[in-house]
Amino acid sequence: MLYVLCAVLLIALLLLIALIRTLLAPVKAPANAPGEDPERALAYAETLASLVRHDTVSVSGDINPDKFRQFHDVLRKEFPLTFAACEFHDIDGGILMRWPGKSSDHPLCLLAHMDVVEANADNWSVPPFSGVIKDGKVYGRGSMDNKCCLMAGFQAVEECIREGIMPDQDVYLASSDCEETGGPVAEEIAAWLQEHGVRLSLLCDEGGGITEEPLAGLRGLYGMAGIYEKGFGNFVFTARSKGGHSSTPPKDTPIPRLASVIREIEDHPPFERKITPELRETFKAFAPYCSFPLRFVMNNLWLFGPLFPYIFKHGEIAAMLGTTMVFTMQNGSNGANVIPQEATATANLRYSIFEGEKACLEKLKAIASRYDVEVAAEASREATTPVDLKGPGFRLVSEAMNEVYPGVPVVPYIVTGGTDAKSFEGVCDTVIRMSPMIYTRECLATMHGIDEFLEYRCLPFAVDYYKHLICNSGKLSVS
Repeated sequence: MLYVLCAVLLIALLLLIALIRTLLAPVKAPANAPGEDPERALAYAETLASLVRHDTVSVSGDINPDKFRQFHDVLRKEFPLTFAACEFHDIDGGILMRWPGKSSDHPLCLLAHMDVVEANADNWSVPPFSGVIKDGKVYGRGSMDNKCCLMAGFQAVEECIREGIMPDQDVYLASSDCEETGGPVAEEIAAWLQEHGVRLSLLCDEGGGITEEPLAGLRGLYGMAGIYEKGFGNFVFTARSKGGHSSTPPKDTPIPRLASVIREIEDHPPFERKITPELRETFKAFAPYCSFPLRFVMNNLWLFGPLFPYIFKHGEIAAMLGTTMVFTMQNGSNGANVIPQEATATANLRYSIFEGEKACLEKLKAIASRYDVEVAAEASREATTPVDLKGPGFRLVSEAMNEVYPGVPVVPYIVTGGTDAKSFEGVCDTVIRMSPMIYTRECLATMHGIDEFLEYRCLPFAVDYYKHLICNSGKLSVS
């Protein structure tokens, strides 16, 4: 009985400490979008629409540079000063442009891919490459992924040149033509930089954005700055047999064995899950804006953090806690009456920063071997390096956000998907994955989907964000 009483008193004391910490912690009101500039926004919308109207669908395994060179001509028409002032390099249809600054020691790069995923026009309310402007939105494939950022970056350079601004540091504009298909052009652009002795101080790509309600219970806008990407791997599970006719089935045929492996992994995922220092910074940034119950938790991760892996089993937070795995493909025989000699199931993994391919493969092999199933990793890469949150690159991004979106916090977070930015890790000090666009939940739901659109009210803010980076690029030299 004494032990129980002591335990209760200890829990009460811990909760009291947590409560006091929460009451003493800062509380901030969420920010909304700043005042808009309708005339300027509409002019930018027209420019974006002109880019959307050019079909730049990329096809896996079929890079077509000439198709994208036609799009280069569209960019030349829209941004003549930029093409006149910048060195231009065509890299397999991808673009790398250099606007010379006063110094080449700490260059800035604005990266945005020009290719888009395919669109089935039958299901759209407007033609997917029409660039229709209505109801405050630009409609069309690529309007929000990712020609909006491409347009804003080029527009920022165009305006700076028109205004007679010369950047303190070289500014690069880069764009690949196969981001959506995982093609090699971003790597080729990075290789060109390395071969020519260029080391970037800051590269800005897509990944996060200015989002509404990134967590349930949070109101207002938040600048979600991706500070690293999780790793990626496709794991193939293979079960073999002597095959045979379905009329006389033997015991333990391949597909049931695969099913047993899948079921065990689904029911009992073998991967470690925890709050990393980077994820702790995410929750720390959210805490002042949360309603009391959530703020109580976020301000006291020392107490509640160990419970997160048990509370969050699915969704965005769960994905940031550790490695995720989902089965996506399965193959057996080609005949309904044929027992396969070989059956496979493929799973896609997104590695955490603390548990990469080797550790995941060992855990999965241990499970699969109990069912006589083999496992092999394909197309694998590890998580990228986290950004230094105290470095000049992250400081400059935060400063630009505060200037353009006053009161909107910059929240460092883990990118669970993939971007072209990963190809530049070896040639850049700070890689930030954040679009300066406002993405509503309705807008995000159309990414790679039907009736993709962007609310164009945010375009002036995005252009000004990039202009701030350009005009203050000299700060990248201050450690």
